[in-house]
Amino acid sequence: MHSHRLKYNPAHAWFYFPRMRRDEAIVFKVFDSETDGRARFTPHTSFVDRSTPAGASANSISTVPVMPWGGR
Repeated sequence: MHSHRLKYNPAHAWFYFPRMRRDEAIVFKVFDSETDGRARFTPHTSFVDRSTPAGASANSISTVPVMPWGGR
């Protein structure tokens, strides 16, 4: 399990994908060991969307592949 503490920053951008189809997926990086200024973490969350129609269902699959990347 991973956990990070976030501090509010008005420059942060949050995105919401309310109309995703079953054949779509979102993939994002949750860690990068590089410390050269690129994004190293991707904060993400879930929430209750009160505009969701009653009886609608949602499915979520989480995987954590480890992808070593050489080249140093």
